[in-house]
Amino acid sequence: MRRMKSCLQNGTIAAFFATTALIVPGTVISGPNEAPTNLVLTTNWAEHTVSLVNLALSEEKGRIDVGSKPYDIKVERTGRYAFTTLSGGSEISVIDIQANLESHRIQVGEGPRDLMLSKDSTRAYVANAGSGTLSVVDLEKQEELTQIPVGTIPYGIDLTEDEEMAVVTNWGAGTVSFVDLEKNEEIKQIDIGTLPYTVGISEQLDLAFVTNFGDNQIGVIDLNTLEVVRKIDTDRSPWGLAVSPDGMKVAVANFYTGGITVVRMEGSTSAEALESLEVSTYYPNPSQADRAKVLQSKSNTDSSDTTTIDPLSPSDGPAPSSIRSKNVAMSDEGKVVFTDLANNTVGVLDTNTNAFSRFIAVGKAPYGLAFIDHEERAELR
Repeated sequence: MRRMKSCLQNGTIAAFFATTALIVPGTVISGPNEAPTNLVLTTNWAEHTVSLVNLALSEEKGRIDVGSKPYDIKVERTGRYAFTTLSGGSEISVIDIQANLESHRIQVGEGPRDLMLSKDSTRAYVANAGSGTLSVVDLEKQEELTQIPVGTIPYGIDLTEDEEMAVVTNWGAGTVSFVDLEKNEEIKQIDIGTLPYTVGISEQLDLAFVTNFGDNQIGVIDLNTLEVVRKIDTDRSPWGLAVSPDGMKVAVANFYTGGITVVRMEGSTSAEALESLEVSTYYPNPSQADRAKVLQSKSNTDSSDTTTIDPLSPSDGPAPSSIRSKNVAMSDEGKVVFTDLANNTVGVLDTNTNAFSRFIAVGKAPYGLAFIDHEERAELR
């Protein structure tokens, strides 16, 4: 079994992997219901917590106290630790998932929003909305190495496949910054659209996708030329965005209507993919997420009634205030999980069947989310 060089414990670097299972209080990690892509973490912005959710069981398994206004969250490659930005201050929180608690915090810039981890989980890169900078964090030393100036109010961030460049959305400037991570400097900034929030990269296609909240569009950037090559219309107020692991699907959470837009592509090149793309938006039934109350899928109680799990047509979309989709994550199997800010729930859409299967109650104002499904997670089971 491959081992991390270290793990984070009591503020020091310590060896890990003496155990053979990831165990969270109240959770039994065994059998198909505890498969990695059934476990999700979500940040609860309004109550300063992080929820651990089992999708297969439709249950919140635990809730972890962290700092002020947790925003984005990412899980390192072993599935043992998670990192969440504390947007109410200037720190990221380190969460020990096995112990079900916050381990410690690391100082970054003001108002941190989205973050990305390097593939080996030794670095974190954080977009600091309040500072107008990108933080580079050494996770082994547990300290910020530098802050790199970017545009006004940076929100989103992703890394290219070789991890030599970061792509950062500047919400306040309507631009995207390209940051050379070897030189620690911004090398270019381009216009992308109105209020750009989240960015996701398809490594297979060398394309970056950016949600433009104010334009109801996804901006597409060719990472070879660092230029915008396409705009894709979405539903109203696109916010969170996720690219599938195979790079051929993009899922977007549309905040104002609650709809989930899915972009499907085919081909081995960016040109082929953009030529073939199909765009669909699916709307969950508001009765599935009745404010803070959880409604189980009708398929679990009445197999003859599938009205709550079939996607609705655009003309039957929910009222603007009923569901507020905030962020999304996508698994290898095409499962899209999204946070519903209005109802304090997590929803699930299967892009293979285009059906919404369930909503699960979490904490107040869920924002970011991430699957616990990284490469060594299976070895720990």
